[in-house]
Amino acid sequence: MNDAERFWRQIDAYHAAVGVERDAAHDALWAEFGARHAIVFTDLSGFTRQSVAHGIESFLGVIRASQRIFEPLIAEHGGRILKFEGDSLMAVFDDPVQALTSIDALYLAADSYNAGRAAHEEIRLCVGVGYGDVLVAGNHDIFGLEVNWASLLGEDTAQAGEVLLTEAVVEALKSTPLVKRCMQSSPKSSAQPYWCFTPQRRK
Repeated sequence: MNDAERFWRQIDAYHAAVGVERDAAHDALWAEFGARHAIVFTDLSGFTRQSVAHGIESFLGVIRASQRIFEPLIAEHGGRILKFEGDSLMAVFDDPVQALTSIDALYLAADSYNAGRAAHEEIRLCVGVGYGDVLVAGNHDIFGLEVNWASLLGEDTAQAGEVLLTEAVVEALKSTPLVKRCMQSSPKSSAQPYWCFTPQRRK
């Protein structure tokens, strides 16, 4: 039985249990599959617009270029890519410092790639980052509130060039120089406050 199968069997056991047995199932689940990670979601801006104007094949070329560039950089900075989904990827790091250092590298590499290219060929990156306790199911799935917030920030909220962070990420950065590059940017009506991180860019 692989990790993912054991995970879902533990979920079944949790939901079948009652009272103190459910408490025990909860503890067993988190003991085996719980971890604390920084979660990074990236998205590429311009999919619909560029596909209509230049064809889906053109944007698929941008996706493929981003995969080739980003995958080794994420590994180099201590991260692990869990999955690619369309023009997005999800990666995990041990802590937010690793995650943001990697994001700096991604933006610098994308800027270098984009230099001299037509606008529809550029990698235009959007990023969301969360940090907290999560459940890791096998090699490709991860669950937790910070996972959901990071996905929302990276795929639905961030614009091209933006890196958006949850409050948990900023809290973890308070004793590091990176916190100086964070600015609260969520509207007052936002259900979940978020912050904007300024990544390193090539001039």
